[in-house]
Amino acid sequence: MPSQDMWGPGGPPEEAYSRVTNPERFLPLHDAALEMLAALVQQYDVEHVEGYGLDGELERRGVVRPCIALRPTGAEAAPLTVAFTDFPGLCVRFGKWYTEPFPSCGCDACAEDADGEIERLVEMVDILTVGGFREAVVHSPERWRSGGWFGRGLGHQGAAVAGYAPLNEEPRREVRLPWRPSIHRIRGSRLERAFDGPTRRSRGSSLIDDTRALELSGGRRRLDLNWKPWAQRVVSHSVE
Repeated sequence: MPSQDMWGPGGPPEEAYSRVTNPERFLPLHDAALEMLAALVQQYDVEHVEGYGLDGELERRGVVRPCIALRPTGAEAAPLTVAFTDFPGLCVRFGKWYTEPFPSCGCDACAEDADGEIERLVEMVDILTVGGFREAVVHSPERWRSGGWFGRGLGHQGAAVAGYAPLNEEPRREVRLPWRPSIHRIRGSRLERAFDGPTRRSRGSSLIDDTRALELSGGRRRLDLNWKPWAQRVVSHSVE
């Protein structure tokens, strides 16, 4: 981690987590993103859309220029949207749901720099364009809890699994399962994402409201989006 390298084994001081020195050091991210997007337009068969109001979630962070969206002509390939924030930095939407800020934090403790964030951005975009990005929305009103869990639906003493129950379905009986140690983290309705590339393999998830999960999934328990590679742009050569 950058903070480990910079601050040593003892880690950063507490005040470094709430301090941002010279945020302008991230300004090169704007030019680097513009250069990257221009190169993508040249290489891939995408629609280039630019303007304000393209993505309200990204733009609410505060932007200094219009957002840029690249939308592949193939519906099975993931779109890419970039907002140029006034931090300065970037906020990027990969595919349909997953958003990522660059820098991810910006505080002195994290000790990120523009070069490292540009490298991370290019790496993640490269994975997206070759079809290595996946995302999913999961409607899961059941929760694992620390030290045990609480199940809905029919059950009996020592039951190991709680049945899935949509929000609009009343369970026939509510059962509190016996306490037992659990190694599971808290789980619930969530957005999942995965980047699988030659130099980066990462997975993660973020909790969302149960009702929102049902809206995004179209009423399904789970909706997976396994994005395909972007199509290369065909360059025609005129013959004189």
